[in-house]
Amino acid sequence: MFHLAFYPENDVYHTAFRAISIIGYSGELERDAYRIFDYYSVFPFELASFRIRGKVPKRLAESYEAERPYHLVAEPAATLLNMHGYQNAALNSLVYERVLERTAFERMQIKLSDDFVPNETLSMSMAEYQESRAPIWNYLREMLTSHGLKGAGGLKDRTGLMEFQRDIMSDAFDN
Repeated sequence: MFHLAFYPENDVYHTAFRAISIIGYSGELERDAYRIFDYYSVFPFELASFRIRGKVPKRLAESYEAERPYHLVAEPAATLLNMHGYQNAALNSLVYERVLERTAFERMQIKLSDDFVPNETLSMSMAEYQESRAPIWNYLREMLTSHGLKGAGGLKDRTGLMEFQRDIMSDAFDN
């Protein structure tokens, strides 16, 4: 017996589509913020584990419970780490094709190129996907604005998806 399974987190083409959709909706994002947005786009029900006061993440996660895959999701940070290669491949391809702006990408930012104009089919697919994920992205954008991305209490810390303790040191070396 043959089983066919599709895992969007492990598909470069779907990752590229999500990247265009996320950046098209949210505007320019730091690469690490994009990675977090992408993770919750694939696994919206995981918002329940978001470390923040209030019931918003749990209610939001419950509204996406029907999308929970039949397979078990590994430890979230490990899953995001596994997605990293697919995200990089998709982003590099989008930069090469001039869908994403190269200068922003070199500054660790993700931004759609001014020259990028999606065709009608892609525009319709993006609009449908953006509408389905808008509550998640709006919530993450709000958290990003109010708490920042880096350091203790930032989005990387609150999600538990990424290392945040060395953010201050890495920023010092970047300048």
